[in-house]
Amino acid sequence: MFAAPDFFTAVLWGLAASAALLTCLPMLLALLGLTRVEFIPTGGPEAAEPAGDDACYADLYDRLRELGFEPLGSRVEVAWFFMWYWRRRGLPGLVLVRPGSGCAASLYRLYRGDPWRLSFATVLTDGTLISTANQIERLRIDRPGYYRRGYVTQDLGELLRLHEEAVADFRARDGEIAHLNLNEYCEVAARRTEEHLRAGGRRQAFHALQTDLFVMGGCAVAAAFWQGVFHWAVPVAVMVGAAAFRLLMPLTIRLGARRISRQEQEGALASHWASARRRRRWEQAAQDAGPDEGVYPADQRPRPSDAIRADPPPLPPTDITRPPGA
Repeated sequence: MFAAPDFFTAVLWGLAASAALLTCLPMLLALLGLTRVEFIPTGGPEAAEPAGDDACYADLYDRLRELGFEPLGSRVEVAWFFMWYWRRRGLPGLVLVRPGSGCAASLYRLYRGDPWRLSFATVLTDGTLISTANQIERLRIDRPGYYRRGYVTQDLGELLRLHEEAVADFRARDGEIAHLNLNEYCEVAARRTEEHLRAGGRRQAFHALQTDLFVMGGCAVAAAFWQGVFHWAVPVAVMVGAAAFRLLMPLTIRLGARRISRQEQEGALASHWASARRRRRWEQAAQDAGPDEGVYPADQRPRPSDAIRADPPPLPPTDITRPPGA
């Protein structure tokens, strides 16, 4: 017969159960589709202007200004019951708008030290959000009311052209462009993001929950094997596992985001060099073929090189002992 745990061990088990519940509950609520998202405006046009301490943002800002965008304001994204977070407040994002077009440029970062990410967004009168980003090509969203595509490129003009093509396709089917202010844009973006996370974030929450249970369970099994099932080290191990999960998961997300970004940049660079090689081959083939006879008159076509028509050079002497020229 097992001995009943003492009061101290019982208290530790209560604390371990509370730690496990507090760690797992946000993921359970996310699995139930209770994730909430809010975009909160935090500043006016002056907040989106460069402060002089971020050269990367200043460069993006200047390039967007060249494309006709003007500062609109800043906003912050807040999510409840998202993965293992009870409440996650993101870093401030900055918004610029192109007057007359209804196109907004949203600049944001996932975490401190993350490079600035850009997304062009347009809202139609029926509430459809069309988004074209410069990263995460694998994230393709085709939901009612939300269309998202990603292209790994630093050419903002090309990215804007791709976005305008998508908008034109939707306008032909679904309606006109809505010209929104910052508050209205934040409301639509929050609603569409929340719908996407409630539907697509359950898989992420499930994997996070599996990882949490594995870490806590592994620590508990190791402590039980080492000291016994009813030893106070077992509930302590559960609490240590819960704390380790909370501390290490953000680090793994950052490492994963950096790995994806690096892979996309390498893929984009390889695609660029492949396109350059194909272009050089086409140019060389065009030069070898000469001008098109149907385009250029015969008197304007270049004559074949004299070197091609010349007699071949004399063969070297067969007597290797004879000096050259003898």
